[in-house]
Amino acid sequence: MNRSGLHSMPNVVEIKPGAGLKWNEIRCIDALEGIREIPDKCIDLGFADPPFNIDLESNVNNGKAFSEKKEGTISYYDDLLDPVEYEAWCGKWLSEMIRTCQKVIVYCGNVNVPMFHRIREPLDEIVYFTKFNTIITSCAWAGRYRPLLVYASDKNSFLGRPPGENCKFDTNVIVKSRQFFDKSEERDRKVLRHPCPIDRELIHAILVQMKPRSFLDPFAGSGTTLYMAKKLGVEKWIGFEKNPAYRADHEFLLNKAKRVAVQSKLV
Repeated sequence: MNRSGLHSMPNVVEIKPGAGLKWNEIRCIDALEGIREIPDKCIDLGFADPPFNIDLESNVNNGKAFSEKKEGTISYYDDLLDPVEYEAWCGKWLSEMIRTCQKVIVYCGNVNVPMFHRIREPLDEIVYFTKFNTIITSCAWAGRYRPLLVYASDKNSFLGRPPGENCKFDTNVIVKSRQFFDKSEERDRKVLRHPCPIDRELIHAILVQMKPRSFLDPFAGSGTTLYMAKKLGVEKWIGFEKNPAYRADHEFLLNKAKRVAVQSKLV
């Protein structure tokens, strides 16, 4: 989902029409406009975490955090569109992502799964699952089962066949740890302006298993996905976020990210 003390920010730039694709930056531009600048099938993996259209400000889980951090951001964050308008908008950016990316993963929110199936039938589904700590209720289940829809030209390609493509998921279930995956994540969340940054553990699992050489996030939000891409050494990555209030988040995370050696190299 999509978040000053601003000073020099070398990783955050404005896109200029016709300027060509610039890698390893988060650009302050609308997602759909940004994706349309990208040539066909030039990105290995696209990841989308769009607004869920659930009126986040009044949402019982993240509403308080959103209200506390919304100053200066509310005009850029429309999370209560007419359902027909929202579905049409999702159809546009999804089509553009499928055009530009070899593989696309959409973190869509439980409530939007039927809508995305209407827009375009996904090839597969991955589940990001949080283990239960207490009583299992229907409400608790919904909050712990988080679907990610997979779009790709064919299943063989997505699973890494023929041999050599090396992008096979070990399982269709990614289990969230009971503690923060990254020791600094909890501390960093208190610094970030974005009210609900995506879990680093989820992005780490996707990048390490898919091993993309290039990566796109058109709804960068806090910049967490691009932070993980840079930290894990993805060769080329690019993100879009139209809300300039989150540029401080981008600078903080991208300046912090360091390329690290991992046992499973991404490239």
